[in-house]
Amino acid sequence: MPFPGVGGGGLVGARYERPAQGTRAFLCSCLFSWDAHQRRVRWYPYVLPSNSDPALSLTVSNTAAPLYGLKVGLVWSFRHAARTGYFVYTYRSFSGR
Repeated sequence: MPFPGVGGGGLVGARYERPAQGTRAFLCSCLFSWDAHQRRVRWYPYVLPSNSDPALSLTVSNTAAPLYGLKVGLVWSFRHAARTGYFVYTYRSFSGR
């Protein structure tokens, strides 16, 4: 852990920076996001580690949805994209009439 206060400093800086200094607030929020990403990468197999027993930790493999549910969600996302595209096409073709 090279920079223990980086995430906290970025969060505080993003919260209390003046609105006129948007660049500094943006950079502070980027710093917070970078630190959060580093923590997730460092914890990789664990989503939520357990303090008492490592066997009780939530990992990527035991918290994943079943394969059937992932397939259904993928199909629904394609259907939603097609439905949205049809709505945009219809709205633009009938606008002004």
